[in-house]
Amino acid sequence: SRWLALLDGFEAEVQQIAFLRHVDGMSLDEIAQMTGLSSKTVSRKLAFFAERSRDRLAEAPPQSGGTP
Repeated sequence: SRWLALLDGFEAEVQQIAFLRHVDGMSLDEIAQMTGLSSKTVSRKLAFFAERSRDRLAEAPPQSGGTP
């Protein structure tokens, strides 16, 4: 899936944090508790994930079968 392809290439910790936030819908505090990181660190890692993901999506060729 495109989601899994997007996660590929990020370090495991960033993958876990992004998955917990965007798929499981957990809050920053919940993720921090689960991972043992501070909420600020979780927030920074999510910001890094979002920025890099935007860059990757902008560079990716359009998928076939979609609307033009």
